[in-house]
Amino acid sequence: AYRAGQHLTVIVEANGARHRRCYSFSSSPLAGGRPAITVKRMADGLVSRHLHDRVRADDTLVVDEPTGNFTVETDPSCTREIVLVAGGVGITPLISMAETVLRAEPGSRVVLLCGNRSEDEIAYDCW
Repeated sequence: AYRAGQHLTVIVEANGARHRRCYSFSSSPLAGGRPAITVKRMADGLVSRHLHDRVRADDTLVVDEPTGNFTVETDPSCTREIVLVAGGVGITPLISMAETVLRAEPGSRVVLLCGNRSEDEIAYDCW
């Protein structure tokens, strides 16, 4: 199990060596289904290119346990307004947090602001 805002370490065998990279969950633990991460493809990123080029839906990844204290506590009886601010792919854990708060606290409202260098770098244009 994981908490909104946490990340995990993905372990990939590439070019004859093991490589470890951390990726934040982009799904809410309250959504059901499989946990999701978001990986930005980097031109010089060995692991991100491997994940984009070789891994398919339903493949199994080698990962470490979820970790991290950048999380949000929820209370179904709570009504609050939360503003989340991110830059670029840093939006990933905030997507998980926003969805979790909205699912757990029906009376709460979340505003999510994200800045990007260009339109091409928008990770979630439909959220």
